[in-house]
Amino acid sequence: MYSTYGNLYYDLQALRLFEDELARQQRLLESYRIALQSGGVAPYEVTRLEVALRDLQANEANYRTQIADEQATLRVLLRQPAQTFILPSELPTLQRTAPPLATALDSAQAHRPDIAITQEQINNAQRSLTLEKARRTPDLTTGLLFEKYGNAYVNFLGFQASMDLPVHNRNQGAIRSAETNLKAVTSGLDNQQVVVQSDVLNAYDKLNTYYAQLNERPDGYLDRIRNISVEATKAYNARMIGLLDYLDKIKTYQQAQLNNIDLMNNLFQSQQLVNYVTNTKFF
Repeated sequence: MYSTYGNLYYDLQALRLFEDELARQQRLLESYRIALQSGGVAPYEVTRLEVALRDLQANEANYRTQIADEQATLRVLLRQPAQTFILPSELPTLQRTAPPLATALDSAQAHRPDIAITQEQINNAQRSLTLEKARRTPDLTTGLLFEKYGNAYVNFLGFQASMDLPVHNRNQGAIRSAETNLKAVTSGLDNQQVVVQSDVLNAYDKLNTYYAQLNERPDGYLDRIRNISVEATKAYNARMIGLLDYLDKIKTYQQAQLNNIDLMNNLFQSQQLVNYVTNTKFF
């Protein structure tokens, strides 16, 4: 659910990006269609702007389909009516550092349910072995016997006792079976601990990769890319730059914004993965 919620949050940001770009491009295209009628611009410029507009519409449609799938998933998980639109309002504040790896590994070993289940299997196997070992000791059975006329003596009162004598067996078959089962489940715990450790290390590798990307961005990077599209449109309308230069700047702006959205989503998803593989809420 957290993963789908994060994807929805950032896909809506990308959708708003393309909606804003579509509105700007449509206004520009309409103005150039008018200019075309008076011969103020060349026909190929209008055609090229129309192609760029279709690209934006295709990207917008792709994000709308992704959002529809995410809405459907969340409605099922949250038991919401079919027509409900779930609007994610915020995400947890981005933490720029991860907890110590040793802490995460210890937490996973302590809280992962698969480790707990395997440990309980070991406990059951140990109890079973203890029981089978106890059964190799002969059981002593005692009792009283009373017969009024059925014996050589009238009103006979006797005491009886019996005991198994497992001289050759002593329940060795069942004991060996219990010992084999204990070794098997103990080996399973070792394997499960290796799997858990691998899961945590893999999650940390992914998280640190995205942290490195975030930390390597120069200061003021986001501020510089925000105005690329607006400034490019102004420069193109003023005929200060050509069509190809304009489209290149627009594409650069869109890609930079999408890269930032993807990075934030990848950070969120990798943090949630650390929470999942450790079964602990670090983020």
